[in-house]
Amino acid sequence: MTQQAKFKYVFNRRKKQLEKDDKAPVELEVYFSRTERKYVSTKVFLEADQWGTSGRYRNRVKSSHPNFIAFNQYLDDLVNRLQRFEYSLINSGRVFSKSSLEDFLKNNNAPFDLITFLEKEYEEEVHAAPGTRKEWNYTINMFKEFCGGDGCEFSDFNYDKVVAFDKLLRSKKLKQNTIHKHHKNLLRFINVAIKRKYIRVEDNPYINFSTKKIPGTRENLTIEEVQRIEEIEFPEVGFDQISYVRDLFLLSAYTGLRYSDVMALKEDNLEKTEEGYTIRIRQKKVEYAKSIDVVLPLYLLFAGKAEKYLKKLLESRNGFKRLIRPIPNQVVNRHLKAIAVMAKTRRAISFHVARHTFGTLLADITANPYMIMQLMGHSDIKTSMIYIHQSELRLKKQLQNVKWN
Repeated sequence: MTQQAKFKYVFNRRKKQLEKDDKAPVELEVYFSRTERKYVSTKVFLEADQWGTSGRYRNRVKSSHPNFIAFNQYLDDLVNRLQRFEYSLINSGRVFSKSSLEDFLKNNNAPFDLITFLEKEYEEEVHAAPGTRKEWNYTINMFKEFCGGDGCEFSDFNYDKVVAFDKLLRSKKLKQNTIHKHHKNLLRFINVAIKRKYIRVEDNPYINFSTKKIPGTRENLTIEEVQRIEEIEFPEVGFDQISYVRDLFLLSAYTGLRYSDVMALKEDNLEKTEEGYTIRIRQKKVEYAKSIDVVLPLYLLFAGKAEKYLKKLLESRNGFKRLIRPIPNQVVNRHLKAIAVMAKTRRAISFHVARHTFGTLLADITANPYMIMQLMGHSDIKTSMIYIHQSELRLKKQLQNVKWN
């Protein structure tokens, strides 16, 4: 690692008369070359006899100043901070220049580029749901590819760069809603940078850029397909795990719980009364900075089928401490593929399909978007209305197939 710049403190650089209170400023000279240097204000003002010019206190605050130790520590810290910034640029194959230093200082000593900032924020935001963190990581990797080896400085990331990032995403033939999600994730981090004053509000690169989310379809099973999955008979020996996965899937299909919700179930989430079991969970909504309480009275859902599969899972614990036996997502999906074949469903199944099946069945049976919103933990009624609209489309298709004569 080779240091490129030289750092030196200077006192009363302009050689003008001292200020009215007989003090002059201390500045840090950052020397890049004969033609390029930068003077950084330290906001330290001293009397002439308080600044050393030779000996032990050469270019230091002399002991005649009452706070000379604290001042010298402050000046040392400033040089160290700028040197670390310089080294970070060198490590990434970039040049420490007057413009990059000005950008670093302007942004209140923010990480010198967006990649560094994004990775740091990702690591520190530990309260986000695993699925959300996975999406953030996907976006950060996409943005790394976009920036390449040159990086993306805060000051360079403007409207044109957002448009260029959008073009990269589209070149990968991503779906519109995936592209929208990447922009939404990146904007989330940009807003954090604005709050921390790394970026000015008026410099937000997304001010004049917008991307739309198109209404998506919800892949779901019919009630007949769900029943065929229920009716699968597994051999008694060697099929314990796939049978267990089938029951997890059916619990999700009759409750709308996500894979992560099911795996995270604890004793505290269960409430048992004379009527039956109720599940209470709190779902975190990072994008809305709040949590939503979801209450599922299992004994009232689908004539008690939701409760039936919870009881079945509880009975299979066999002394296991956790409420639900942990099974890796990859293993679950592998078993679900086999279950779909055995049940002769029209498509592959997953926990996403189970959740959408729950919403669709609710829409078919109740036609009540507010009930769907409450039971599925939606933050926006528009999300719940998608199930209602799909139910209407299905009704129209069924009517078109009716032979009225």
